[in-house]
Parts: sequence; structure tokens; C-alpha cells
Amino acid sequence: MRARTLAPLLLLAAGCASDFDPRSYLADLRVLALVADRPEIGFAESTTVTARTWPEDRAATGTWSFCPYSVGSSVGYDCVVPACEQPLPAGASVAVAPQPLTLAFAQCVQALGGGAGLPPGVPGAPPGRVETVVRYTVRDAAGAVTREAVLRLPVTYPDPPASPNHNPVILRVEIDGQAVLPPSGGAPARLVRGGKLPVRAVLDAPEITSGGTPEGSVLSFYATAGRFDFDRAIGPDGSAELEGKELVAGVTTAQIWVVARDLRGGQAVAGPFDVEVQP
Repeated sequence: MRARTLAPLLLLAAGCASDFDPRSYLADLRVLALVADRPEIGFAESTTVTARTWPEDRAATGTWSFCPYSVGSSVGYDCVVPACEQPLPAGASVAVAPQPLTLAFAQCVQALGGGAGLPPGVPGAPPGRVETVVRYTVRDAAGAVTREAVLRLPVTYPDPPASPNHNPVILRVEIDGQAVLPPSGGAPARLVRGGKLPVRAVLDAPEITSGGTPEGSVLSFYATAGRFDFDRAIGPDGSAELEGKELVAGVTTAQIWVVARDLRGGQAVAGPFDVEVQP
């Protein structure tokens, strides 16, 4: 998944200069993840994709589209024929059924006079696995793109995947040594100016395997106050420290989020978890 804004692209870096906020600091609209209830499907199957945003109530403000064949990451996963990208209904979640969308795409390619034949995954093309793209876009009042996120959705043709991928499962989250997932009922942890607050997340290891082979997974940490020393960790058990610096006057509560991703498009989100901030 990628994200972009109209601000300089350096905003996407992890704080490479003090003039820019790190990617883990939540100060404006962010797309934390696009979560498919089935992150790998067959050509005749369907899935539902949900936008997990911060703030949460902004999830329904975006629009969705689908492309069954993109030209890859080097150009932002643009559709191989941009005019053929299929719009989907707006909302926080959207149902994606590749079969009718891919057939509509093929008709569009033919109508535009494309001579390269049908894209992979379209009936008549060689069978196999194609990585389709679901795109979520948020625009401002003037119609300019402010946030965009892409989910790479593997689709197999003609048969369903023999060992479909599953989303990672976040079993446990600890803040300052206290479990917040599952909730322990203790007092909220406190982020003190100049102090450090350890955050740990644990994944269900069987959920990050494919056909008996362990999959890689990455944990990303986000917060609405303070700064993480390093905001990513390798799963299934990873930690980061939230440092009490650059705290904004008057902010007394912060939220922490954890996002898990595997290497096949599976994603999971846990949060928000509230912590107190020193006045």
C-alpha cells in the first residue's frame, strides 16, 4: 500500500529532517491500512475491503476503484489502461468481485483498440495468478487528491488459490508492560515529557504462514503525540518506544495504533489505545 499527499514527498519519509513530521505521527488524515476480509481470492470469488483511517470518522469520505492489471509500483500501480479503471461505490468499505470488473476492463481495452491482447487473468488469457489493484482516494473540496492508498489483491484464474493468504492476527498489545489487547482494565499508561513508553505487539504465528512456510511480517506503530524512536519492527513479536518529545501544549490524551502486514497483502489494525500525556 502506498500513501501520498499534495505536500512534499519527504513527508512520507520517516522524519529524514527535523522540519518534517515522521510517518508514524498522526496529525492529519491518514490511511492506516486497507484491509480485505479475504486478501487472496479466485477469479469467480469476491472480497470486501475496508479503509482504516485516522480519524476513524473520515473513512467514508473516500472513493474506490479497481484495476485488474496495473503497470507496477514504479508508476504508483497505475492501471495499464488508465481509462479502463473501474469505479466502485463510495463508503468506508467496498465489495470487490473481480470477474465482472475484469470483463468490463477487457471490453474497454478492446474498445480503445489495444492490440496487446487480453491482460493476464481474463478468460482466454493464460491461467495463473495476477495481482489486481484496489485504490482508495480522498479528495479535497477542489477535487485535488489529498490521500491515496492502494491494496494489491492477488487473484487466481481459473481456479481459486490452493492455499489462500489470511490476514495477520494481532493477539496482544502491551503499553508500558501492561496489556491493552486484550484489555486488562488497568489505568492508562502515561507519556511523560522526556520519558519513553515501550509498545509491544504480538502476532498469531500460524496466521503468518503460507502452505506451511513461514511468511515475513512487519509491525508499524502510530501515535497522535510524541515520537517513536523507530516506528517499525519485524514480527511476529515486535516493539518500539514512544518518546515524550515535541508534545503539543494542551494535549492530555494520545492514541496509539498498531498495523501488521505480511508479504502477500494481508493486513490487520489494532487500536486506538489511549495513553495520558503529561500536561
